[in-house]
Amino acid sequence: MPTVDENGLKKQMASGELGGLFVVAGEEKYMVKRTARQLIKRAAGETFPEFNDQAFTDESSLDSIGDAAQALPFFADRKCVSVADFDVETKNSQDLDKLYELWELSPETTTLVFWYPTLDFDGKRSAKWKKFLKQAEERGTVVFCERRSQSELLRFLSREAEKAGCVLSRQNGLKLMEYAG
Repeated sequence: MPTVDENGLKKQMASGELGGLFVVAGEEKYMVKRTARQLIKRAAGETFPEFNDQAFTDESSLDSIGDAAQALPFFADRKCVSVADFDVETKNSQDLDKLYELWELSPETTTLVFWYPTLDFDGKRSAKWKKFLKQAEERGTVVFCERRSQSELLRFLSREAEKAGCVLSRQNGLKLMEYAG
C-alpha cells in the first residue's frame, strides 16, 4: 500500500479498510496523535476495548507485542495493537527481523498501529528507518502528517472551532498561531 496523508487515511477508514499495518508519523505531532488515536479507536471498535485495544511503547518486548497481535479479538471482529515511539535505531537486526516477521504473520483480525507522537526520525538518511518504512509500505499503509501551510492551519482551526460551537475569526486564528506555533 502507498504512503498517504491524513485525508487519504480518512478515506481508507471511511471505506472500512482497517486491516493490516499502519505507521503514523510526521512533523506535525498534534496531527500524528490525533490521527493515530482516531485510527486506533476505529480499529479496536466499541466491543470490550479493554481487551481489543492493546497499547505498547518502545520499552515493551517484541514477544509481548507479538503475543498481543497473534491473539484473537474478544467477542469482536477486530482488535488493535498499537506501539508508540518504536525506535528502530535502538533495535538490533534480529529484533527487526522478528518485527518484520510479526508483520507478515499477523492475523487479518488484528490491526497493528506504529505511531510516533514524540519521536522524530529521518527516513531518508538512516538505513534502518529506510528499511522499516519500505517494509511498512509493502505490508500496510504509511501515513505522514506533514507541516501545514498557514492557510491550511487557519481552515483547520476554523473547522475545529465550528465543531465546538465557536467562531474563530481570521485575526484571532492568526494570533493563536503566533502564540502557539
